[in-house]
Amino acid sequence: MVRTLVLSALLLLVGRHGSFAADELRLIIAPKSPILTANGHTDSDAYIYNASKKRITVPVPYAGFNVVWRLRDICKVRPEREGTYADIGTHTVDPYVVNLGSAIRCEHLGASIQAEPGDVLEFYITIDRKLKSGAVQTIRSNSVLLYRPK
Repeated sequence: MVRTLVLSALLLLVGRHGSFAADELRLIIAPKSPILTANGHTDSDAYIYNASKKRITVPVPYAGFNVVWRLRDICKVRPEREGTYADIGTHTVDPYVVNLGSAIRCEHLGASIQAEPGDVLEFYITIDRKLKSGAVQTIRSNSVLLYRPK
């Protein structure tokens, strides 16, 4: 239910502000639960939205992505902690071809971040796309908040 609400809100936002840059991609992640488990593992569904006027090839997020995270203790006993790590898949997966003005679902992504009880986790992911020019375009997802109960 939470995943559906988050995804619906994000797609409505994309639709309302439909004037993105010509070659812009959106990576949308929707967690399966707002609760972070004791082992710090979270599963999210991922979607790629192509706001451009042409078909675009995009690397598969679960073949390799970067996680940027921050932990905050709601009781303010522990200081904020933050970091990044790369989650690289063990196999090569063919890239997606996303048609103009459409979105595709990319299975699910998993990440593990060690949190303590009472922590709020904020994170987003990035994937890199190599352009024909040889330059690298970084595609950033929305930020997600999760809570680890006491």
